[in-house]
Amino acid sequence: MIALLVDRGLFDFNELRNTLMLPVDQELANKMQISVYSDDPLLAYTSGISAQLERVWNSTQGVAARAGDSSAIEHIAKETYRFAATVRDGLINGDVFVDVKET
Repeated sequence: MIALLVDRGLFDFNELRNTLMLPVDQELANKMQISVYSDDPLLAYTSGISAQLERVWNSTQGVAARAGDSSAIEHIAKETYRFAATVRDGLINGDVFVDVKET
């Protein structure tokens, strides 16, 4: 799904709204009450992200997008950005954690 959106120019991983700098230092992350950065995220995090993206991809709009329906592809792009914003907000608010490291 993401590859389809990227190929169509409808999703950009490097766009500012898709980036968030998380602290590498666990003590700082704890003080900020947010997730520490991880290049090896928790399985629960990656599974949750994948499950949500699969839900969108397997929706009626996702099926139409895979069949080439351009309005469905645009809808899926909006849903993907909406989901990314939700995850970002969850990370900023300390409701979502990429990893928890020992201090």
